Amino acid sequence: MNKFEELYNINVNDRKEDREGLSYLSWAWAWAEFKKRCPDATYKVWRDEQGKPYVRDENLGYMVFVSVSADGETHEMWLPVLDGKNKTMKDEPYEYTVKNKNFKYAKFDSQRNAYFDKYGNQQEEFVTHRVASATMFDINKAIMRCLTKCLAMFGLGLYIYAGEDLPTIETDYIDTPEKMLQVCRTTGITPDGVCRYYGVNDLSQMIPDMYQHFNANRDFTISEIKKGA
Repeated sequence: MNKFEELYNINVNDRKEDREGLSYLSWAWAWAEFKKRCPDATYKVWRDEQGKPYVRDENLGYMVFVSVSADGETHEMWLPVLDGKNKTMKDEPYEYTVKNKNFKYAKFDSQRNAYFDKYGNQQEEFVTHRVASATMFDINKAIMRCLTKCLAMFGLGLYIYAGEDLPTIETDYIDTPEKMLQVCRTTGITPDGVCRYYGVNDLSQMIPDMYQHFNANRDFTISEIKKGA
């Protein structure tokens, strides 16, 4: 078995965190595991002529770069600075608008001249999300995530990035068992807990009304499911 196969075969599933469709490893754990098997390993953070560890574009945002050398090989990797929803962070805060998937379940109330779902929550056709401006803390996080991703080029945890080049599953609105499983992984609730809460034996038995209830009361429902775990 060569070094790549050895690193690739390390099970990292219990060390990864999932967020908005992407998976991350703890950089400290990944570096420790890598150094155990490649003691000569070193890494380098790219810096410009002024010593800044990032490239900045006024319109596109920030990008960081890291290289790792081990066993006579050097791999490079790059990563944009992203917020919690994997949106590019820039110098100034900005907003973006997406279609509200709850809106299709809402009905027009002529007396209040607005749309409401069955739970009494007002729904707009479009919702606006805000992306905060980038800070040095965000850049630091991106650098360490970039280091971890660079280690994957040597094999460590490479398989968790296998679907990254595919379209990200939209998790703003949960309406399938697959999306509910993503919620479970990112919030700490369990599929069994969800099933008990909604009185079903399996996530595949959830009906549209259950998903609608979950989306309309997500934070409260997650809290209640955790209490009943």
